[in-house]
Amino acid sequence: MFLRVSTVKRINKSYSYAQIVQSYRREEDGLPAHRVVANLGQLSELEIENLKSAFGASKNNKRVVVAKTNLSVAGTKISKPNFNLVYLDLAVLFEIWSQSGIAQILEGALPRNSSLVSVQKILAILCFHRSQDPGSKLSATRWFQTTALPEMTSVSSDSFNNSRLHRALYDLEQANISLMAKLPSLYGELRSDSSALFLDVSDACFCGDGPEMAEKGLSKDGAIRTKIGIVLLCNRDGLPIRWEVVPGASPDSGTMLDTLEKIKGLSWVRDVPLVCDRAMGRTSLIEKMNDMGITFLTAISRTEYVNFAESLNTHKVDFPLDGLAEKVIAEKAGKHISAKKHFVKVYDDLFAIDLGHMEICVLGEKSDFRAHMKYEGNRIQTAMHLGCEIKKLVENGKFGSVTAAGASLKLKMGIAHKYHNLNRLPQQVQQAILNGEARNCSINRIEQIAIKEKPDSMMDRFYEHVDKCNKLPKKSKRTYYQPRANPSQDSDSATGERRLSVRVVAYFNPQMFADQKVRAQKWLQKIADLENDLNKRLSSTSSRRTKDSVYAEIDRFIRKKDLLRCFDIKILLNTAQNVKSVKLTLIEDEWNKRRNFDGFCVLVAQSNCTLTATELCKLYRAKDIVEKDFQVIKSVLQLGPIRHRTDLKVKAHVSICMLSLLIERLLEKRLAGVCSARRALEVLHTCHLNKYVVGSESLYTITEPTPQQMQILKQLRMTHLCDDDYLRERIDKSQVL
Repeated sequence: MFLRVSTVKRINKSYSYAQIVQSYRREEDGLPAHRVVANLGQLSELEIENLKSAFGASKNNKRVVVAKTNLSVAGTKISKPNFNLVYLDLAVLFEIWSQSGIAQILEGALPRNSSLVSVQKILAILCFHRSQDPGSKLSATRWFQTTALPEMTSVSSDSFNNSRLHRALYDLEQANISLMAKLPSLYGELRSDSSALFLDVSDACFCGDGPEMAEKGLSKDGAIRTKIGIVLLCNRDGLPIRWEVVPGASPDSGTMLDTLEKIKGLSWVRDVPLVCDRAMGRTSLIEKMNDMGITFLTAISRTEYVNFAESLNTHKVDFPLDGLAEKVIAEKAGKHISAKKHFVKVYDDLFAIDLGHMEICVLGEKSDFRAHMKYEGNRIQTAMHLGCEIKKLVENGKFGSVTAAGASLKLKMGIAHKYHNLNRLPQQVQQAILNGEARNCSINRIEQIAIKEKPDSMMDRFYEHVDKCNKLPKKSKRTYYQPRANPSQDSDSATGERRLSVRVVAYFNPQMFADQKVRAQKWLQKIADLENDLNKRLSSTSSRRTKDSVYAEIDRFIRKKDLLRCFDIKILLNTAQNVKSVKLTLIEDEWNKRRNFDGFCVLVAQSNCTLTATELCKLYRAKDIVEKDFQVIKSVLQLGPIRHRTDLKVKAHVSICMLSLLIERLLEKRLAGVCSARRALEVLHTCHLNKYVVGSESLYTITEPTPQQMQILKQLRMTHLCDDDYLRERIDKSQVL
């Protein structure tokens, strides 16, 4: 191998780039050739000469000997430094910590401590460790000794031990509420942009079982894990204002509502728009935010589009997609929507439309069956009553979907659809259920009859199941909720109906339209492949598949994308009552209804909102800042996997990550586009503090900073960190060379 140097001239300047090159013979023709082993980038002349000498010595089978350089201080010769300590990146973080006021508010929030070592400094060191070399708290004690932090903070290595760290975490958790209460005023002093607030929820997983708050659930990456939930509220600059750790199985909407309940009425929240994602986009949740008096903006779920944005049907984008690439679909969709006069082009991928003010019918607490319809009877009767009511609400146009109607009755989506499926039964069977004839029957079994059996055989299957269940021992009597005798006679006041007035805007994203169309077509193809594969397997003479097992396989596959109602499933049996074939027929009306809103996102704000549609769409897009915050604490700061085993330590660990995020965001703000905070810290990391031990004295010198490092320090106004005079003042009892 040898060193190859290429020189390039740009604007009267020469740049040398080095590569390690290896000679070899090509296998195909045996001719000599070169291949690049490594690109070393731009090197100084000294570095190039050193590398050439090293390769030359290796070629001649000689050892490279580095001459010792002796420093002379007070007549003493020093051959090499005793310690090479990480300095400049940590010094910058420590300056941000001190200058921004974080140290002061944390000192005021922490409980009084008689220890000689400041808890605030211990927490600062933990934040720097999380930022620069994330690992366990035990690893922080080893890392601390390799840095210049003992000299900068006056905290000795012996004092920074595992016991003290965990006591500091306990103190931080005790001070958490007080700390977060002071952050808004701190951001006001720092002139951070708090003209809008952003709320979101994420999770963090554990190694092992975790503490009491850790619960198994579906994580954000789509796997079942032991996890906790983390609620984060931040401002436009991404600075964390409030955060909370919640049990892992807590629903996102519930945890966000709890946070809103705690901050409503605070001075820094008043009249400031608070943006949250579509987890809060249901009518009942929007009503609650409206009642809190919070200035909100949220995207609604697709099941609510018919309620809030039915007029978008007149603006739907529809053209043949056969054979078109995804990029072409996006371009055609953009041209199609830009031609409509009601849309305003904001960006190439954002077209806004103002849908005006709307009044939505909301059913109050009196309309909740479980709140006012006490019933002594059986559960299947109640389910049938609720199914009829859901059907009536949808048909009357009060709600655009079964999910929305079920939510108004405080029913979860799956339960609402289960009860609504009972409406497929013949009218005579429904009346029999309401009369109590199916008292001992299972709701699940009755639902299976409704969705699997043919209409002409449903009655026979129903009474067969009733007869079978009546032969079983009767269960103990239970109390359920009963609908009133004639709910249709209820007036608006009796049912608690009221009107919710909101401001509605929408935007169209051509790329999102193309993605959704292509994804939908892929799913149709997957379902067609499933049908073909099933029929191929069923055609085998050895097949003994039953109707229930085949239906279960189809159900599991189609339910992944909630497409069960888009297909008519027919299962044909042979004379032995085994499945002969299946036929999945797409229900065009239902499919088209779901595809009408592809590419659209509907936003809802409080009725007195004065922002334009364009401003609201831009504001909602700005919520990306809170998602990036979660990316930082998960990837850069390595929030998880968490290894703590108590709730208190887990909460303190999350707070350390949030304070580290705060420092990172403040550094990013000061750099003002020169480079990212991560890049700046990487560049500064190579400037070390060299420590010489001479007898009982310690002598220090700083690695000569590079021009790039000095440029970053000038931008931050921290060039003093490389001054010898500053070091003499900062490091106690030291001599600076």
